[in-house]
Amino acid sequence: MNRQTLQLTMSHVGLGTLNEYALMVLFGSAHSTALTEGLANKPSAILDRQGRILYPAYFHTHLVVPPGCDLSDFELWDKVEVAVDIQRFGETLLESRYLLAPPGQIPDDPADWDTSALPSMAGNNLMVVDAAKGTVSAPNPETIVALPKVVRPPEAINRAQQVRLEGFGEYGGREREEMVELAVIPDVDAAPGQAMMFAKFGEMMNRAERTLFARIPRQGIPTAAFAHLKLQERQIFYYANCFAGDQLRVVLKVRRTDPPGEGLPTTQIPVCCLETQFEMVRVSDHALLALAKTRKLWSFPISHRDLANDCRRLLAAALP
Repeated sequence: MNRQTLQLTMSHVGLGTLNEYALMVLFGSAHSTALTEGLANKPSAILDRQGRILYPAYFHTHLVVPPGCDLSDFELWDKVEVAVDIQRFGETLLESRYLLAPPGQIPDDPADWDTSALPSMAGNNLMVVDAAKGTVSAPNPETIVALPKVVRPPEAINRAQQVRLEGFGEYGGREREEMVELAVIPDVDAAPGQAMMFAKFGEMMNRAERTLFARIPRQGIPTAAFAHLKLQERQIFYYANCFAGDQLRVVLKVRRTDPPGEGLPTTQIPVCCLETQFEMVRVSDHALLALAKTRKLWSFPISHRDLANDCRRLLAAALP
């Protein structure tokens, strides 16, 4: 288990608070640095036995923000502790768990981590030579730390194939299906000539979601309402990557469900939960990049009652 304490600076959260993208970047950075902790080489110099640079490419992430936990509670200049526990299956597959908390609240034993109260993530990586082709190769043990072994194959291996074959399941005809096209903007979403980082996939899905709700219902959801749309869970299976300049097609299946009946502060007005499935495809060759599902809660402070009522009315019409 590896942990690090850091201060949330403007490089993490700008002038705001912690969000999904920043959290995943923190987890991903902790993962990379843990792989070479105590060694002379940097994470970018993990090599295979042929001397080729390896990259720990995620093929699965499952981010959870439990009820009662709000990422916006972690503000600019706050100190946080990030912990990661990494194991390996065979020579090329990694399985990891992550937790973020105020300093001093993460137990030494990952078995004692309280994921019911703190944001957490599970992840799986393959050690690849080429981010575009996904060529898998075993690392030279001199360039990566010794990791404990997993005896059984991680569930994510079979689940990734099952989801690709069958999807995440149907919503029983109560969903609305729409398509949004987005660009991978150079120097914004990916460095020129480089692959898009795994954490950007969720951000692109958020962008597609906001684009969708700008046009359904016909008059669009008020922009101010999106500040109160809180992520509870996002699971992504990654099948390929995209690069700066690529065009993406995102198909969304969205349904509205009732908000939880308990567990929310009395100062909040819960409007609904949104459950969304995403299919992300590269337009140039129609290659499948990712399949994902999310659950979000739309909840407003009492002081924003009018906005909550507008949102409830518009969503009821758009998502019966």
